[in-house]
Amino acid sequence: MLRSALAEAVVQVIELVDISFNIYRCKTPVASSTIGKHVRHVIDHFHAYQRGIESGCIDYNVRSRCAALEAQPLLATAQLEQFNLWLSGSPRDSFELSLVTEVSTLDRLSVNLQSNSHRELVYLLNHTYHHIALATTLARTLDVSPPDRLGVAPATASYLRDCSVLCAP
Repeated sequence: MLRSALAEAVVQVIELVDISFNIYRCKTPVASSTIGKHVRHVIDHFHAYQRGIESGCIDYNVRSRCAALEAQPLLATAQLEQFNLWLSGSPRDSFELSLVTEVSTLDRLSVNLQSNSHRELVYLLNHTYHHIALATTLARTLDVSPPDRLGVAPATASYLRDCSVLCAP
């Protein structure tokens, strides 16, 4: 269930890349980041998860920050498709693992925690939708209109479905 939910979010990132192809690298007056930078950031987290599942320790500090992913939408799409392929064959059962992440912007301060593979899938899911939402906002400032459903968190989507039923005239 969680793997298919994350795969659904990855498909949304691919859709975002496709519809923003011509503005993927463009800066906007409202943000210093680009859609490409958001996509690269999400891919970095996917790769950290993948390495962590294989090693037993997810280290979100170790990211490639690959400039090519920020500039080349076709490369980003290929890596997203590869991740989804890997995800479909990843372990179904949850298992314990270690987690390392920085927690301060003022100093280099990392924490080592215990987590599990399913908890980290949930984190990736929410993190991905958050960045899709930010990137769709950037697209709209550049006169590209992504579908309203892109970047909507699962709980918000359920709320909106319920409202359309309960609040319908």
